[in-house]
Amino acid sequence: MLYEQDEYAITGFINSRGNLEHNIYKQVDGGVIDLKDRTYHKGELLNLLELELEDFVTRNMPTLFILGHEICLELANG
Repeated sequence: MLYEQDEYAITGFINSRGNLEHNIYKQVDGGVIDLKDRTYHKGELLNLLELELEDFVTRNMPTLFILGHEICLELANG
């Protein structure tokens, strides 16, 4: 499930124990990936996004920190 409001998005799913697990995301950065042609499979697009996310995290790794008793990653400059 996906719900969006303003600059936030929340994704959720029912886990094997019947509980609703969720993650909340805040828009920090984004961009455009120039596609060479218009024929792509879902797996190929997911690979592009995964590479983009890995690059983003690598570039911003020094600014990541953990808050509170729950693991929460935030960008210090975000």
